[in-house]
Amino acid sequence: GRSLLSRTGQPVETSTSKTVCFPGVGAYKHKTAEQTVRQLSMCRAGFALFSYSSLYVSPDETRKENEKLCRARREAVRKYLAR
Repeated sequence: GRSLLSRTGQPVETSTSKTVCFPGVGAYKHKTAEQTVRQLSMCRAGFALFSYSSLYVSPDETRKENEKLCRARREAVRKYLAR
């Protein structure tokens, strides 16, 4: 590994294994819940979902998503996390 400094200024040894960083999963762009699950599966070690309105219908008319699709995404994520 290599040494880095932590926020406190203390040296921290990094892992020698390859580390992969995945940006947040853009669930708001997905047309199906299955697409969201496929991307979650690719991330494996951890993930973040964007945006809130992709899972819950927003009261803001300009950001309103299809309620049925939001519900399907929530259910797909719930099932994925429960495995």
